[in-house]
Amino acid sequence: MVDSNEQLIIKLKTITARLPKIIDEAGGMLVRNVRSQARIAMGNGSKYPFEFQNDFQKIDTVTYSPSESHVIVKHPAAKRLEYGYPAFTITAKNEPYMTFKVDNDEWVSVKEVKIGKTEPLAYAKKAIKETQKDLAKKFKEVLDA
Repeated sequence: MVDSNEQLIIKLKTITARLPKIIDEAGGMLVRNVRSQARIAMGNGSKYPFEFQNDFQKIDTVTYSPSESHVIVKHPAAKRLEYGYPAFTITAKNEPYMTFKVDNDEWVSVKEVKIGKTEPLAYAKKAIKETQKDLAKKFKEVLDA
């Protein structure tokens, strides 16, 4: 007959043996949840172009690195989309004007460009919370096994 201490030790050894697999599963869950939350945040009715939403769904954009045990988001606007950004102005530095080519191939010269404030989408923060809930279910399954 096995006493309760031995049962606990066996359960802890089982959990410890499964821990690397659980970490990898958590990484996969977080990747899935980041993509999902980005799609929701930049989806229907948002001011972001479809390309932004679509970029987050690409395999290379949101990845899990098992060797480093972390999720990587490779998107040039990832940080700005997550945390938002205050409004700011870009002014010509060494010249009186900045010149840009606009959509209709016309050149426009301006002294400054005002960039509006962006609100944080917090897609990663929401994905982390969702993953925490997923992991709580997963750990319950492991503990109940």
